[in-house]
Amino acid sequence: MFILCSKVALIVILIFSFLIFSQSKIYALNEISLRSEAINPGSLLYIFKRAWEKSLHFILFPTQAKINYDINLLEVRMSELDNVVKNKNLNEFQQASERFSYQAGILVDQVISSNYSDKQKIKEQFSKYAKLLDKLRDLNPANSSYWLLIQQNIDTLKILTDRLSNK
Repeated sequence: MFILCSKVALIVILIFSFLIFSQSKIYALNEISLRSEAINPGSLLYIFKRAWEKSLHFILFPTQAKINYDINLLEVRMSELDNVVKNKNLNEFQQASERFSYQAGILVDQVISSNYSDKQKIKEQFSKYAKLLDKLRDLNPANSSYWLLIQQNIDTLKILTDRLSNK
């Protein structure tokens, strides 16, 4: 019985891993390529995806591995936000925006606390994301709540870029 349960658990984990990390398509906008996530906010499986991400972040020990994982998660959050905005999934808009800013802050905190040497790479990535966010912001009516949420993401990236420059 135990062997059967462990096999079923392994199969479930493999299926979720495949769904979470599969790339259904990649598209380019300006200078940045975003992968289209298989599981996006609003999906029934999204809670499992987030739990998987958090558990992976928890078990990563080397600082460099955590930073690389945080860089990847920020790209995932950008892709999710892009998906939410372009599909006008207004129920998930605010949380997707907040998740993006939060992940950017986590990345910068990790970089600063570990004296990561390639801060310029992070700043360049933030600059590319800001350009994409400008385009996403302008898909919404000026000064609407959705426009302001994306503007807050842009402002957050500017603040975090300044933090990286000053450390």
